[in-house]
Amino acid sequence: MINIWRVLLIGIFCLPKINLVEVDNFNAGIRIDDIFIAAFAMIYAAHVVLAKKLSITPAERAFFIFLAIITIGTGFNALFFDRGSVLFPLRMMEYFLFFYMGWMYFSGRNELKTLVKFLFWGNVVVAFLQLIGLLGGFTVYGYRSDVSERVIGLTGGPWELGMVLNLASSYYLIKAKNNKIRYLTFGISTFLILANGSRMSLMAQFAILLYYFFMSGDVIKAGKRMIAFVPALLLVFLFIQDSGVATRSENLANDQNIEIFTESFSNLQVSEVPPQWSTLGQLSHGDEIDASWSMRGLKWIYAFKMWLLNPANMLWGVGMGVFGNALDGGWLRLLSETGILGFAIFALFLIRSAKADNVCKLVAAALAVNMLFIDMHMAYKAMSISIFFFGYYSKKKRVELRESINALPSAGIR
Repeated sequence: MINIWRVLLIGIFCLPKINLVEVDNFNAGIRIDDIFIAAFAMIYAAHVVLAKKLSITPAERAFFIFLAIITIGTGFNALFFDRGSVLFPLRMMEYFLFFYMGWMYFSGRNELKTLVKFLFWGNVVVAFLQLIGLLGGFTVYGYRSDVSERVIGLTGGPWELGMVLNLASSYYLIKAKNNKIRYLTFGISTFLILANGSRMSLMAQFAILLYYFFMSGDVIKAGKRMIAFVPALLLVFLFIQDSGVATRSENLANDQNIEIFTESFSNLQVSEVPPQWSTLGQLSHGDEIDASWSMRGLKWIYAFKMWLLNPANMLWGVGMGVFGNALDGGWLRLLSETGILGFAIFALFLIRSAKADNVCKLVAAALAVNMLFIDMHMAYKAMSISIFFFGYYSKKKRVELRESINALPSAGIR
């Protein structure tokens, strides 16, 4: 019998993002999956009301507080400074619905194995076809007939494909039934991340691998795990020399990166008015500094100095959406747009979610690393899948705890 719930989720996670309705000045519009998500929200709300039983986990509580902070902060900024967009808090609310999709997916006693398999191999096959130029892809800017230079798989961009592969690797590192599957999936994921040039995803890939090595707390066991991965790591280091990551990182260690950044930090003047990135420019248009550093530098300086302008900015932030589609630094964007409160509560949400399962620990680590240089908390597929995992394993942990309590001898319960 076909599992309709699983088919719908595979569709949401694997189908390309195609806008039915465009929203001015933003990459994301209204899509087919938004209709399904809205329908799920109404059904789940009705279920909660009819059940008359509301019990929330610490992770849920943290995210609800986060939603309250960003909604109030964005409303405050819209009222007094005419900046920010309510679409961004709504987007965060939409993403969190996937927590309850994961919750209900486990409630139906569904395994994640099939879902992750479709997610992983679907992206891998499409990415390889893109790499050899046989297939294009749907980016956040629309369909592109050639994405061979930086493959995107079934996602909206190379940065998002990297994170999705980090998520699949997180799952297989913990749940793979044998080392063969563990090595194969990790190796393929790392190869494609190298091919698409996503440096943060590569850093996250190695971060979750190290986390996995030492997860047991046993140094000897960690050493055995590291030795087992030596062949895969050797292949990675052989390939990395000619990869997209190496090409994009030629000037990463150049001293001028810091020199130009510090000079620009002193000279750039900011105001309470949101900037136009097209007029702000870049740190340098020459070849002497890293291209990504040049692209991000002035954005980061403006965002940080704007956040420092007054205490309200520092507490509540300057309002979600002020920095448009991308600031290219997720943690800095959280700090500047949602303030110290939003930044701290979001971090707390990740910490609490990570406690549900070892897979969740690796997922949270991958998300945290990617957010150093990418607004990954705004990326639809990356966030929806991450939060889905959090919800699935949160429900699994709760059910298993209840079953273990019920299995105790009745005489021992007071």
